[in-house]
Amino acid sequence: MRKLLFLLLPILLIGCWGSQKEKLEHQAQPHFEEALRFEREGNLKEMQLELEKAIEIYPTYPEAHIKYQAILSNELSDNELLTKYNELLEAHKDAAVVYYLYGKLLSSFKQQEEYYNKALELDPNCPWGYYGLGWLYYQRGRYDDAIEQYQKAVSIDSENHIFHNNLGGAYFKKGLYEKAIEEFLRSKELEPTYPAPYRNLESAYYQRGDFDSAIKMLEKYVQLAPYAPDINEARRELKQLRGF
Repeated sequence: MRKLLFLLLPILLIGCWGSQKEKLEHQAQPHFEEALRFEREGNLKEMQLELEKAIEIYPTYPEAHIKYQAILSNELSDNELLTKYNELLEAHKDAAVVYYLYGKLLSSFKQQEEYYNKALELDPNCPWGYYGLGWLYYQRGRYDDAIEQYQKAVSIDSENHIFHNNLGGAYFKKGLYEKAIEEFLRSKELEPTYPAPYRNLESAYYQRGDFDSAIKMLEKYVQLAPYAPDINEARRELKQLRGF
């Protein structure tokens, strides 16, 4: 079976959402978009600087932190990274999403699950708590449970392209290729420069026997993610699909 790609943050008063959150996100978003542009160019130094600017404006910006954690994981030890995010947690104990951000750095399934549930205890409408649980269950091969949790995340934030992409991944693992394709298409519709759904659509179309569509999606992935860790593998697959 072909590989799938996933995606493998002033103080909020309550939970994940609210007008203050939206205001801060709007102010921080230009820096986050610049960070994504630098990522596509392979300029991780400038990407990190832009992420830090985004987080300075909006300290609990989940998407920015996910990218930032990935960069810091190559610079800091596991304990140093945990210490840094424990400080964020201490400063924003009322922000449910921070429990998700801290929990995703923990090493054990049980510990991660505990923090995702803490996020949901603090705010039952925090989609990142459900998203975190969905990822845990996906990793354990509990695809029905993963689908349930991802669906909850999508029901709360239907405009989040990451949630749709991962829900599609869980459907894919169940062999529900049409549902998977629907979610991957929704993900790329919401964020056309997000590479993961193109890679995943290639896999889903391939399983369905639609090789022309698979080629188009893989071509787009290679265009959008020229510095992705799997780019050489993707290029080899593209050659194979093209027949040369």
